[in-house]
Amino acid sequence: MTVLSRQKFSAVVFLAATFVGMPPAMADGNSKSMPSSYWRGGYFGPEFSLTMLKNTYNPTVPIGVRKLKANGKIIGMVGGYNFLRKGFMWGVEGSVANGSVFTDDLSYIATLRGRIGKPINYSLPYVIAGPALAGLKKSPAGAPYKSSSTQVGLVVGIGFEQVLANAISGRLEYTYARFFTNGRSGGARVRLKNLNMFRASVVVHLRD
Repeated sequence: MTVLSRQKFSAVVFLAATFVGMPPAMADGNSKSMPSSYWRGGYFGPEFSLTMLKNTYNPTVPIGVRKLKANGKIIGMVGGYNFLRKGFMWGVEGSVANGSVFTDDLSYIATLRGRIGKPINYSLPYVIAGPALAGLKKSPAGAPYKSSSTQVGLVVGIGFEQVLANAISGRLEYTYARFFTNGRSGGARVRLKNLNMFRASVVVHLRD
């Protein structure tokens, strides 16, 4: 089994566990619906991501924009705050992830996202959108960047959150990030574009 296959298998296992996991109230035989207030308030937790970007350097254009590779795993943290209004969840959250260990060219990625979802008992489907920053790790020559290594872009995505315990929920999310600025190393420009991320996280809700 290849590394990427093992990563996909791990994501499928997490998804299955999320859907079959029975929250404590249901396991105790309590069939009452989860109150929507569960989704209100602050939360934080660890996040694991798979990144996929297969654009590579075009040798016919040695001077110009180079599309970097950023396939690999990223580990980070996510946190935010939710509000409830007219049956919908409205929130804002931020995430920071370190990619310097696992990826080829991506050092870190940080996002600030608005989040809108519709609570359905123990589940919360949602969409996100917001700005994103990404740091580059290597220059075309393999040396570390000295300046202007941050890429600025936007991120959009969809996700699904499921209650796992009284104050713990699991999340699966797909996000697409598009970056618009170039990093520089000497006279060469580089760009990280079209970054697909598959995220899994477990968050702790800060209940009042």
